[in-house]
This record gives sequence, structure tokens and C-alpha cells, in this order.
Amino acid sequence: MSLMVLGIVTTAAGALIVLSARMWPGRAIDTGGGALSAALGQLAEDLAQATAVDGVAGNWVQFVVPDRDGDGRAETVVYNWSGKAGDPLLRQLSGYRANAVTGPLDSFRLTAATRQERIPASGKLVESASTALLDAAALGGGDVAVSSSGSAWGYVSTPSLPAGTVSWSIDRVRLCVRSSFNADDSFRVRVLAVSGLGLPSGAILADVVVLESALSSSMAWHDVPIAVTGLPAGASIAVCLIHASGSGESCRVAANLLGPPPATARVVSSTTGGSVWALQPSAVLSMRVFGTTSSLSTPAVATTRLGQIVISARASGAAGRTVTQGAILRNRPALP
Repeated sequence: MSLMVLGIVTTAAGALIVLSARMWPGRAIDTGGGALSAALGQLAEDLAQATAVDGVAGNWVQFVVPDRDGDGRAETVVYNWSGKAGDPLLRQLSGYRANAVTGPLDSFRLTAATRQERIPASGKLVESASTALLDAAALGGGDVAVSSSGSAWGYVSTPSLPAGTVSWSIDRVRLCVRSSFNADDSFRVRVLAVSGLGLPSGAILADVVVLESALSSSMAWHDVPIAVTGLPAGASIAVCLIHASGSGESCRVAANLLGPPPATARVVSSTTGGSVWALQPSAVLSMRVFGTTSSLSTPAVATTRLGQIVISARASGAAGRTVTQGAILRNRPALP
């Protein structure tokens, strides 16, 4: 019975010593047999509970673990080896001095296994201020006609949008135009979907009629309010000028048929009043398209998470041996 009681007391005392080593900086571990494995095991247990990692290198790691001393605050733990043969591995708990947890070492190395994760965007859609989604100006003083004979012109555009854009909208089109000699016609500013061939299709997204009498007799910028909303990021649209009424020219648009065109758009033309379109790869029209972009309030971010650290150390001396220990970080904290 006495031996049983003594065994229980001895076991309990050993457990208290281990618990104390986890809570407090403690004293250096004895350099006897198995001591290096025990020290690396303590490091692995500390890392397993890490909720954040401030930094990790070949011979140094700093991380955060839940409260260890009952003050209600998380603890910062640092393990560091100087890199000099004969020096021990040091462990420091926030608020306490560093203590050796091994005997002299010839080597110590930490190898981190990381994984890239992408946290998707979330939150509510946030709309930007109105800005130019297409900004093209023809140089050289030329122009082209929109007329009752079937002459129609426009742009097919895929705007360059800010990173994280979910959708975009158009709120106005600005044209550099003038009226013809008899200002009694009208033309349409028509926004069309784009076919798989990269040309305006029959799907009309918006259509506004502009009276030629509203235009100046000399070339000037003229704003046309027009609304197209909810276009998905990456979508292409065509903004076309098509004759609407009258028997002559409804407007003339500043143009240069020798370009160069803007980077995100190409001029298209029609001789059939918009029934059939053709690409004009070297032409440029004076047109600006304004609108807004919408993105999620919390953008997508790439994160590097730490899942495992392999710990390797070799004790000093002729009888020293190399010990390797794997530490699994259960919380997979993100690296700064």
C-alpha cells in the first residue's frame, strides 16, 4: 500500500513539473539522455497551440499562444538559437527572461511548410464615382457622317476596370460632333451587346435619340445621358451612332480613319444603318463613355498560412545525436 501511494505521489509530481514547464520559462532542461527530444517536444507543443506567428526563420520563431499565467492576456513565445556551436536553444515567454531549454547544440533548424490561400471578397457592393471608362479623341481634324444613306459608326469596348470590380454601369456618352448643313435630322446613341465575333449584335441595352438641332455647327463635345446598369466585369459593349430620322446627315463625328485606336476599344462601321457591322482596326472616333464600377467592400486577399514546422537539432559533443520533430500548427495561423 505504501509503494502504491508513493507511486501516485511521484507521478503527480512529475505531471506538475511538466505543466510548470509549459506555463513558465522554467530552468534549462537537463542534458541527460532524451533531454533534447523533450525540449523539441515542448517546442512542438507550444507551436501546436499558436494562434498567430510573428515570424519564423532557420533558427528563430516568435508566435502567440493563449494565456498561460492567468492574467487574461495571450502570451508571446520566442525560441532562438544563436547559430554558434556550443550555445543552447533559448525560450522566452513575454514578461520573463530567456532561459536555456537544451544543453549545448551543434545545429538547430526550423523548416516551415506553408500554403497559399485566397480569402474571397465579401460584404456589400460599393459603387465608385462616375469616371471615364472609354476616352478616345481623334487627331487630325477629320470627321465621318451618320446619315440616312446607312452610314453608322461606333465603338466596341471592353473597359479596363479596377481590380476587384464585380459589375459596372454607363451613365453618359460624350461625343465630339457637329450638325450638318440642314439641322433637321436626328440620330440614335445606341448601346448594344457584342457577338462572339466581336461585333455589335441585335441585343439593344439602351437607346437615346439626339436631335441634330441640339448640336453646334462646329465641332464640340456634346453629352448624351444614357443608362446601362449591372454589366458584369469583363463584358464588352458597343456604343453606336445610327441615323434615326430625316433624309440627310444627322451629324458628323470627329474621326481619324488612320488611328491609332484606344487600347481597350475598336471602331466599327456600317453602311446598312446598323444591320451589318464591320471592324475598322485603324480608325479612331472622338468619344468618351462615362460610368461607375461596383466592388465588394472587403476585397479578395491572398494569405500565406503556416501548417507545419519541422524542427531539427543536434546536441554538441562526440556522442551528440540529431533529433527531428514535426510540429503541426492546429490553428494554421497566417504569416505576416
